[in-house]
Amino acid sequence: MYVKRRNAYKQLIKNKQTEYRQNKTKAIVENLGDSKIFWKQIRSLMFKPQIQNNIEKNAWVQHFKRIYSNDASDNVLQMPIPSPLLDGDADFEYLESEITPDEIRRSIKSLKTGKAPGPDTILNEMIICSADCVVHYLTKLFNAILDNGTFPSLWSKSVIVPLHKGGPFDVLENYRGISLTSTLSKVFLHIVNDRLQTWAEDKNLIGEEQAGFRKGYATTDNIFVLNSLIQKYLSRHKKLFICFVDFKRAFDSVSRKALGMALEYGKICGKIGQVIKSMYESVQCCIRCPEGNSEYFECTSGLKQGCKTSPVIFSFLMSIVSNMIIQKGKHGVQIMANDTELFTLLFADDLVLLSDTVPGLQNQLNTLKEASDYLGLTVNSTKTKIVVFRHGGYLAAHEKWYLGNERLEVSTQYKYLGVILSTRLCTNTILSDLVRRAKAASMQIIRSLRKLAFVKPEVVFKIFDSQVQPILLYGSEIWGLNSCKPIESVQMYMLKWLLNVDSRTPNTMIYGETGRYPLRINAALRSVKYWLRILRMDSERYPHKIYEMMKDSMRNQSNWASGIKDLLLQYGFEGVWSDQGVHNDLLFTNLLRERMIAKFKTDWMHDVQNSDRYSFYRQLKCVPYLEQYICALDKKVSKDAVTRFRLGISDLYIHKNRYSSTPCTTLCPLCWEEEEDEHHFLFYCPALYDLREKYILPHIVVDSTNDQLRSLFTTTENNVMRSVSMYLGQGFRRRSIAVEYPEQVCLNV
Repeated sequence: MYVKRRNAYKQLIKNKQTEYRQNKTKAIVENLGDSKIFWKQIRSLMFKPQIQNNIEKNAWVQHFKRIYSNDASDNVLQMPIPSPLLDGDADFEYLESEITPDEIRRSIKSLKTGKAPGPDTILNEMIICSADCVVHYLTKLFNAILDNGTFPSLWSKSVIVPLHKGGPFDVLENYRGISLTSTLSKVFLHIVNDRLQTWAEDKNLIGEEQAGFRKGYATTDNIFVLNSLIQKYLSRHKKLFICFVDFKRAFDSVSRKALGMALEYGKICGKIGQVIKSMYESVQCCIRCPEGNSEYFECTSGLKQGCKTSPVIFSFLMSIVSNMIIQKGKHGVQIMANDTELFTLLFADDLVLLSDTVPGLQNQLNTLKEASDYLGLTVNSTKTKIVVFRHGGYLAAHEKWYLGNERLEVSTQYKYLGVILSTRLCTNTILSDLVRRAKAASMQIIRSLRKLAFVKPEVVFKIFDSQVQPILLYGSEIWGLNSCKPIESVQMYMLKWLLNVDSRTPNTMIYGETGRYPLRINAALRSVKYWLRILRMDSERYPHKIYEMMKDSMRNQSNWASGIKDLLLQYGFEGVWSDQGVHNDLLFTNLLRERMIAKFKTDWMHDVQNSDRYSFYRQLKCVPYLEQYICALDKKVSKDAVTRFRLGISDLYIHKNRYSSTPCTTLCPLCWEEEEDEHHFLFYCPALYDLREKYILPHIVVDSTNDQLRSLFTTTENNVMRSVSMYLGQGFRRRSIAVEYPEQVCLNV
């Protein structure tokens, strides 16, 4: 009785687990069209329980106090601030004007849902849903704050949530703080930030070298500029000396005096300036711990975490650094003859110093040291690296640089904004790093999807395109016109896992079965889209100047611009190149995509028709598209049997011995009458007649064997697909027994 009950209990658990997995799978498939629910369910598959640390509340407080209460104001040197020349009249009315209801509505629309509240416990959803009711009152409140120049003390408080970055869980340095602030302060400061951003752009307070925190700018711009300049020098067999500067806790170490300098540099005075100063008079934080929040403590340094205005204020600060380097710079890099020299590139606090001479780069470093001391910033000399871009060879004895008294390390490569730049600017180095990261993401996805009862191809495609493809194509605006073979391996890895086939299975067949196309098409399209974006840029933008430089030099050497031209001409868009633009970017890129996919399909069909390897496969299909059986067959065994038979990788002798160099038997192990091939196994083997009569013959409506084959394997009827899969599955099982025990087959024959 006990054994019976125990077995029944185990079977119940197994059934419930299967039922849960099936329900989970069904829910994911049903919500493919609802991105919010779909990704919520996918994240639940990937969920990893948070490992609790043993850090006490007091240790958290002391740690963050050291970060946010380390005011370096005494270290800030007293020097005149290099003020910019304001473009146009210094009209402060825009900054000082009354806040309007329309501004508040736009600010409320920018709020995101599903976020934790700040100290006032007001959720974003409360303000969003009551927007029509509260706009009138918020208008009065915000204008009163602006007129009085006093920032509410509650809004200056924030809750810090420690977020684990990596490494041991009990090490404080392995955490960074995320601040939760008041929702009302977000609405107010969003308006202030919009005004500051517009003011900074209109008055040209932030130089062209800064690409961070700005509309119309992206990491791609700096990568493109740097990559192109390096290629220019390498093509002329010259060296280019670049220093990649790393600041130590740049945001968190800004002193109150440096903050005042940044506001003075940006000419932020009057009401707005007074409100910002009031906000920083008493910034308080507490730490969220498992046992509850800590007490509040004063933060006397650093820009306010989570504050909308912090990025633009920090940009003012970095503009002071950049302007000092530019004013005292020597031997910078000229994009074109008689053009301004380029000494720096910035993306937020990622600073790059450039020079084509050794003394020039040392001069820039000396000025950097002076500027950082002036503002109380700390350069992390151990993480600051210099790369000498060249065509090989050893460094000269005089090619060494110092920051103050510390000698800086010269490296062979550096990861700048997510892209590895090596001394010879090797594309394979970039792609290898992207492939490594994408492969890790793919394996995590596969581990999660294995928890499902079955995997639909649409689910795999959506996850791959959203989470893996962006990793693989990062920076493809620059390298997308080159050979992209390494990145294709990751997509093939996912697709072959989906089909459960060997890694040696021809990629041509994988594309044919899944209807996918190579990632090189998307990579090239991103390059073309970036080209269109450059054409719309102002002529003073660095990427636009670089592009003009490339156009001038493409007659003598191939470069990115010549690659764009060759691509457009290859697909019949000579007029687009000659006109240097299109009327509608979306229509043009869609048309280009269609032509590139059509070209891929033509090449695919040529490969299938002209290779002996695909002699059977070409009888089944002539164009690549997603096969219905992959979606319809939810049992892994059934789907695998069909896939292996179609792709010619089953245990049939014609498949198994295809490349064998030694003579092998080809007679059917079931009947020993004829050579074993696909047609014999499917239509003629007498040992499988009972299965054929049950699963195959009821669905045959044509006489020709080839037509029968095509009708069975190109059907869209689920019952036919299941019958074919049942025949193949049971037939292969019967065949494996015959191979293992051939004497029984001989007796039966």
